[in-house]
Amino acid sequence: MEGIREECSRRTLDIGLSTAEPGATTSPATGAAHSTSTHTEVEIRPVGPAIRDIPTGLADLGTVVSLTRGTAAYHEGDPASHWYRMVSGTGCTSKLLSDGRRQIGRFLHAEDFFGFEAVEAYGFGAEALTDMVVIRYPKRGTEALAGTDGAVGRCFREIACQSLAIAYDRLLTLGRKTASERVATFLLELADAAADGRAVSLEMSRADIADYLGLTLGTISRTLADLKHAGLIDMAGPHHLVLLDRRLLEKLAEGDEPATRTERARIPVEHSPRRSPDPGLSRLVSALPIRRQEAAPLGQDRLDPG
Repeated sequence: MEGIREECSRRTLDIGLSTAEPGATTSPATGAAHSTSTHTEVEIRPVGPAIRDIPTGLADLGTVVSLTRGTAAYHEGDPASHWYRMVSGTGCTSKLLSDGRRQIGRFLHAEDFFGFEAVEAYGFGAEALTDMVVIRYPKRGTEALAGTDGAVGRCFREIACQSLAIAYDRLLTLGRKTASERVATFLLELADAAADGRAVSLEMSRADIADYLGLTLGTISRTLADLKHAGLIDMAGPHHLVLLDRRLLEKLAEGDEPATRTERARIPVEHSPRRSPDPGLSRLVSALPIRRQEAAPLGQDRLDPG
């Protein structure tokens, strides 16, 4: 598990969560000493068909913890005593700079693992953006089990490999993509978890999205409006949107200009003299007037160009 640098991978392997047995008692959690809220813990013993093909010993080490919105699972700099698996809700990992700027490392959803990257202390904190439930595993116990149980060891190696793949994707997104390409990539990430691959639920705020993509709040709002203007998405409410043309959104996220040229003619075009072309969306609709939104390079302040 050691050597993973920031992000934990998404994994479909069920490691044995079950609901607490009736009559189980709860006690305040001790895993997040800085939090002002309490966690609800329930020792579990997994049962049922969901655990037939998973490492039973690993499942036996888990503790279910309920976190209320705004509660930290752990803080940056806390001793790395546990790792976690998401069950429900939405959370994020984040790091604060000395001047107050925040970088969100990853949004956390059901089936995500986090806390693996830490060796001695957590480099990023983790908090609940909504009420959420996680399974918490003691690091020492699971490391010892991985050394003796081949199934658990394989599980950890797969998580490590997927974590590195996610980290490389984030490096590409933050280092080379424009604002519109970053937003398109983010929407596709959320849509991948949707049942129909199109309906997106935004459980996080736009400020959270900005801190995740390295952009300003204004740029996020304008880019979403531009994508709607281009006919690629539609807003279904303040926290819900629908991908109208996923294929073109994927091409935008990949920066695939040649492949999008043949698609431009069928996209509705509405002209506004106050906007100039965005470097990403112009690849989809060359005549569509959109404000330019340059993404700030890594290491520089995120200044809103407009």
